[in-house]
Amino acid sequence: MNFNIDTKQLILIWNNLVEFMRTNSIEIVAIVVGVPLGLCFIKWLFRYWYIGQTKNVYFRVVLPREDSQKDKEKEVQKDLKEKIGIMEQCFRSLMELRELNIMNAIRSFIFGSDIVSFEIMVEKKVITFYVVTVEYYSKIVEKQITSFYPNAEIEPVDPVLLEKKPGQSMKSFYAYQQQPFWFP
Repeated sequence: MNFNIDTKQLILIWNNLVEFMRTNSIEIVAIVVGVPLGLCFIKWLFRYWYIGQTKNVYFRVVLPREDSQKDKEKEVQKDLKEKIGIMEQCFRSLMELRELNIMNAIRSFIFGSDIVSFEIMVEKKVITFYVVTVEYYSKIVEKQITSFYPNAEIEPVDPVLLEKKPGQSMKSFYAYQQQPFWFP
């Protein structure tokens, strides 16, 4: 194979390309912008359809109160750091759901289905913890939580419907990271 291109041929190819871009600039811009936007829209539509088809599982997580010697000695600061460290490891392990196997990686990329929601609610002056995830990950999430908190009681419950009655107030918040925690 001989790939020797004469400079005249190269200039001719370049001029034809420039002329094509001048005459068809609107079509080129439409293709360059439209194809990625169209693919993002199809992916979003597919995710929307998939979310409508999936079933969420709701767990109530109850941890027994620990009246340990540390609480009596007022070493709450160190005990709190230990508990935060345990929960940080639990969050880290749940964050790696998408990396369990290749099907999870594909499912996470296409559907964005590796979602686990931790919810804190106050019901009749009692703080209650809920974990919500898709049915596919429910067993894994339950096992991860019990591995970090062996005394935790995890029970599946029906979805909690919040109703605002006259004279009551309700607030909800979403927490997002601006950047991953391992970067300064």
